[in-house]
Amino acid sequence: MTLCSCSTTTEDGSVVTEPTPVEIVGLVGNKTNSRASQGLQSTALSTEVKMGLLAYNATDQTAEGTNPYMYTIAEGGKMSCSTTHVLSYPYDGTALNLYSFIPYNDATSSYSDKDATTYTFSILSDQTSDANYLASDLLYGSFLNATVSNQPSIRYYHKTARLDVNLTRDATLDMKYLRGATFSIVGVKPKVKILLSDGTVTTDDTAEEVSVDFLKIPTDASDDLTTFNASLRFPAQTFTSGIAVGFEILDGNDFMRITFANGNTSSIKLKNTFTAVNGTYYPYSFTLSPTSVTIDSQLSKFSEVNITGSATEQ
Repeated sequence: MTLCSCSTTTEDGSVVTEPTPVEIVGLVGNKTNSRASQGLQSTALSTEVKMGLLAYNATDQTAEGTNPYMYTIAEGGKMSCSTTHVLSYPYDGTALNLYSFIPYNDATSSYSDKDATTYTFSILSDQTSDANYLASDLLYGSFLNATVSNQPSIRYYHKTARLDVNLTRDATLDMKYLRGATFSIVGVKPKVKILLSDGTVTTDDTAEEVSVDFLKIPTDASDDLTTFNASLRFPAQTFTSGIAVGFEILDGNDFMRITFANGNTSSIKLKNTFTAVNGTYYPYSFTLSPTSVTIDSQLSKFSEVNITGSATEQ
């Protein structure tokens, strides 16, 4: 683990001056009124992830100690450096420029230079758990000229897109056919390049496409369940529409796929080309019924659904 550097305590006769740790309060974007089931880390930072911080002298832009620093996140967004040595304000009053990213983990712990152009962030292909979803949710924020009297409050912005999927089971579809099913988005470009000096991200179009699982229905799910809500994170990209054959969308790339407990699959193609933008969330809804998914899990299609996006930045 990377160690944070700190200023040492100085002693002048009987007077001891303790360094002042750099503590931070983090806020999330400007999006409000998220559904709790799908708004994980939409209006408040999760305490289950860690934050990475790069600190630079605001005067000459030299690194302040050894970047990156690791911070833990408490309720209310309060962040504290959690490694052996704590980042502190310089004794001479020099301001610090701070560049921050979430999550800090094994995959991002090498992010140490704000001007590097080679850092790659990758979403996880299994986002069915909160932990994996959070590990796929890249956030960035910065604060310039931080001092003891101008302590930082960093506003973080999501650097990937979010798809909110809302499934409704029609009463005519027996729940037994959905138990143990896994829902996925296919053909996803999973990687972005990030520049930490300003938070610019660009999708890596050369990365191999993956399928991203976002919902697994328990094998013991109740017969009373009629709705399923889940979200996933992915970089900005375009998903192409299917090809119309008569009044149906039959050819072209799949967009969503259900893999049933017995291994059979059912897929959906898009009516419209869907271009996702980072920092934006998109609702996607459809109804599962005997006419939209073939009973006994034979290969079938769902009713094609257009995707519309919110213009609200997260």
